[in-house]
Amino acid sequence: MIQEFSSPVRCKQAWDTFISRDNQVVNNLPTRILSYCLEDEAEVHRKGILMLRQETEDLGTGFAFMTPPHRLVLSVPYPDDFESLANRLIEKERKIPGVVAARDIGFKFANCWKDKTQAAFKLGHEMTVYELRKEALFPERSCPGNIRIANMDDHAELTDWLIQFEIDANLLIKTQDPWEVIRQLIDKEEIFIWENSSKERMGCTRRLQLDDDGCCLNLVYTPQSKRNQGVASQLVAAVSQAFLERNPTGYCCLFTDNANPTSNSIYQKIGYQEMAQFVEIDFL
Repeated sequence: MIQEFSSPVRCKQAWDTFISRDNQVVNNLPTRILSYCLEDEAEVHRKGILMLRQETEDLGTGFAFMTPPHRLVLSVPYPDDFESLANRLIEKERKIPGVVAARDIGFKFANCWKDKTQAAFKLGHEMTVYELRKEALFPERSCPGNIRIANMDDHAELTDWLIQFEIDANLLIKTQDPWEVIRQLIDKEEIFIWENSSKERMGCTRRLQLDDDGCCLNLVYTPQSKRNQGVASQLVAAVSQAFLERNPTGYCCLFTDNANPTSNSIYQKIGYQEMAQFVEIDFL
C-alpha cells in the first residue's frame, strides 16, 4: 500500500513512528525535507512536493520524498518493492530527475525505473554519511581562532562563499537566490564562522537542527586562499562540540563526497564514524 500525504503534519506523525536511534542518522536527508515542509505548508502545494509512505506486509515500511526539481529521496530502510513505487510515480505523471539513497536502494530503484520507462541513468556523486556522538569526539586544536554565529555584516562574503561552494561541489542545481538564502540562514542563526585572532573570516559551516537530539552540518567551506591551515577541521570540531555539550546524548551528522579523501580523513580524525554509503543517480 502506498499512501500520499498532502499535509506535512500528518506525514511527520507517520515519520515519527518510523524513525529511531538506529536509523535517524542515515535518514537525516528525509528529515531535513520534512522539516522544510513543516515550516511552510503552502510551499508544499506550490512546489508539488511529494511525500509518500509505502507499507508492505512482509517487506516493511519506507518513505519517499521529492522537492522538484530535485531528485527523489528514499528512506533507509526501504521495502524491496520498487515496482509498486515506480508504477505509482508513473501513474501520478511525476518527472523523476534522479534518486538519492543508500547505495543498494538507489541502484535497485534506478534499475526498476529504467525497466519501466526506458530511461538510462548515470552515477553522480558517491557519498558517505557520518555520525558523531559525544563519547567519540576528539577536539581539534590545529588552527587558532574562534567560532561565532554569523550576522548581517557577513552577508555579502557568505553569499560569495555559497556561490563558490556550489561551483566547487559541482552541483547540478544551483541556489536560485543565494543572497536571500544566506539572509534566511543568518536570521535562523544556522551559519557559523571561524575567525582568526585578527577577526578575519576563515571559513563557514551550516548547522541545521534535525530534531530534539540531532543536527546536521553542511556547507562546510574554506575559501581558496585560506585552505591547508586546518580551518575546516577546527570549525567542524568546534561546532560539533558546542552542540554535543548542550545535548550530551545527541548526535551530529554530515555527508562527505567520496571523491574528496581529505574531507573524509578530517572528519574521521575528529571522531565522526561512517554509517552508510549513499549515491546520487541521474536519469537521462
